[in-house]
Amino acid sequence: MKNHLKRESNAQINTKKRHFLVLICCLALLSPVACQKESVQLQDARSLIKLPEIIEKGSILLWQGVPLPENTTIVKTKVGNTNGAKFVFPKGIKAVIQKPDNSLSLEDYDCYSCTSDCQTGCDVVKLGDAVGCSKCDDSTPKTCTGKSCLSVGNITGFIDTNTEITFIKKGDKNKMATLASPSWEILAKLPAVQNALETLNLKYYGTKNPSQAVENKDRKGYLIDLFGSPAIYYIPTTYFKSLPQSRVEEFDELEEAGVVDVTCKCESGTTGCVKEKIKSMAVTIGYKCTSGVCTTCKMTW
Repeated sequence: MKNHLKRESNAQINTKKRHFLVLICCLALLSPVACQKESVQLQDARSLIKLPEIIEKGSILLWQGVPLPENTTIVKTKVGNTNGAKFVFPKGIKAVIQKPDNSLSLEDYDCYSCTSDCQTGCDVVKLGDAVGCSKCDDSTPKTCTGKSCLSVGNITGFIDTNTEITFIKKGDKNKMATLASPSWEILAKLPAVQNALETLNLKYYGTKNPSQAVENKDRKGYLIDLFGSPAIYYIPTTYFKSLPQSRVEEFDELEEAGVVDVTCKCESGTTGCVKEKIKSMAVTIGYKCTSGVCTTCKMTW
């Protein structure tokens, strides 16, 4: 298991509590163009913005209501009367797609297209914070139809397969970049997440799937990078009793989190930022914040 952080963080600390700023998930009041197959008629041309070639740090472009990862590249295409945009995610970043039968798939890219018989207009553009289509500007009104390249399924969020599960060092707590993470219910179904968590549990609990709960007084919480999103993982104190002092001191370099009063608060956006339990079988071994439709989701302990 990796013990060093490979990604950057938006975590922040104040003098009383430790905060985690998580840039995640979607705004509710957006044009449905970004996630549905339907006609688009842009009423206010001033809100039309050309798509960037790359998603820079701090900028937001929502795709199906979910922010695209930083450094996603956007390639524009044109075939006949169809204009398109291909979103290529950074290496190791995967979109988690949930299909109508609830099965999951991981994708390296996605795309969106706008089709019409009009002479000008009907381009893939940025509408507010979301991906959509511009309307035809012909004198004769014509329909501009936008659709995702995904024939079925929806993006539930993104994961970083580069980091898997990594403990955060104290010096790195302010550098961790975060993705729009799927809910724990979705994450727990992914084989890569299952395997990484079982490996962690086997090391610290002595079993892949702990079946006995550990009281707060008998465990310590540590900040982890959970496939690109912040979370807290609990280690039983019995584990430390079997270690030599030099090994115990190694944990002093890690960002320790609280074992009680973990909260998730939406500081911007609409609603969401829900605290979720990370469970192995029926035992809670940690927590994460899932943003829902919150744009700034803060974890505090």
